[in-house]
Amino acid sequence: MQNSPLFGIGDNPVISLSEEQALFMRSIFRKMLTAYNGDYPHKSDLIKSCITLVIHEALRIQPSQQTTSFKNGAVRITHLFMDLLER
Repeated sequence: MQNSPLFGIGDNPVISLSEEQALFMRSIFRKMLTAYNGDYPHKSDLIKSCITLVIHEALRIQPSQQTTSFKNGAVRITHLFMDLLER
């Protein structure tokens, strides 16, 4: 998860959801709670898969940050340093 582009330095930590997307996310969280409270022997794997699905859905929803342009070299180096420091 630390290498996920979702958790990069300078990215917006909040992603707005439409009503349809919110319903989908709620269903995933309900599935995680049901698995956690149940007696399924592989519930940790199921919960991990649900978390991965939430992360991928957030990446899909989030506007692309691919077009990051730096004003100058100092800003670029600072951004890279902060990213490495965070990791």
